[in-house]
Amino acid sequence: LQRGRTRLRFPREPRVNRRRVHMGKTASGAVLRGVAAPPPLVRPVDWNDGKPLLARKLDCFFVAFFLFALFFAVFLDCINMMVPTGKITEDDLRALKWPPRLFRDLFVFWGRLADDLLLANPLWLQILCAYSPLLYAPFYMFAIYGMVKQRPWTPVLCVVWATALVSTMIPLFAEALVGQTPSQRPGVFLAAYGGYLVVPLLVMRRFWPVLENAVANANRKRVKIG
Repeated sequence: LQRGRTRLRFPREPRVNRRRVHMGKTASGAVLRGVAAPPPLVRPVDWNDGKPLLARKLDCFFVAFFLFALFFAVFLDCINMMVPTGKITEDDLRALKWPPRLFRDLFVFWGRLADDLLLANPLWLQILCAYSPLLYAPFYMFAIYGMVKQRPWTPVLCVVWATALVSTMIPLFAEALVGQTPSQRPGVFLAAYGGYLVVPLLVMRRFWPVLENAVANANRKRVKIG
């Protein structure tokens, strides 16, 4: 009481700092109405789990497959695109400077054993076989480097390769199994080429969650900035 009067004090409303808003709340904890909360932050996936290559068994298997596929791309898959379209003859192979004669003989042996389509060499097969030394071989080198050095772009590169290889292997399997130029030994054909279909699917299963989380985090940051 001061001079016979009573001074009534009302509690002050909390000051809201509208510039520092996070998840629809101020720094003091007050909820702002009408402010849309951004989606929760998705925990990023460390694709290498913070481990060296030798500690990641599945990635070691991928590196071994890439080395195997790189060898075949350079020494065998290149033959179809370097000879004339149509049935491959001994004269066509003799005129080649690359690969060495040993691999040309191996090419003919495999074609006569279980892959007539390889020796028939239609134009569409030449185009698909050209992907191997021109596109896939550089990928194998980059992928091996990325796996060993744990580069962040490795998952994207691997998913792109896996998608492309699966799309090229489907017509090859269809033609060799039920097409006009079927394989002489379908079981041997599937055993030899099955890895080129199974491994890309494993690669997609391995790295697709990494890309999903990366996209989710990018969207989360975009909403927060906006």
